[in-house]
Amino acid sequence: MFGNGAQLLAALNPGRLDPSDLDILAGLSSARNTCEYEHGLLPKTPAPDEARRYLDKAPPIIARAFEREDELATRIAACRLPVLTVDS
Repeated sequence: MFGNGAQLLAALNPGRLDPSDLDILAGLSSARNTCEYEHGLLPKTPAPDEARRYLDKAPPIIARAFEREDELATRIAACRLPVLTVDS
C-alpha cells in the first residue's frame, strides 16, 4: 500500500516526491516492516547506521511531499522526549 501510494505521488507530482526518493522510502518501509515494533515475525532491530541514514534523509522528503517543511520541523520538535541528566 505505502509503496503504491508513494509511486503514484512521484508520478503525478514529481515536485512533491522525486522518483529518486523512492529507494530511501522503500528501505525505510522495509526496515519498519521487519522491526519488532510492527509486522516483524522475526524481529530485527535496524542497525544504528541504517537508522541514522533514515533519520537524516526522511524528514526532507516528508516535508517536500507535504509542502510544509517548517510545520514538519515544529511537529517533530513537539514530539521529542525530554533528556534526563544526572547531577554528580
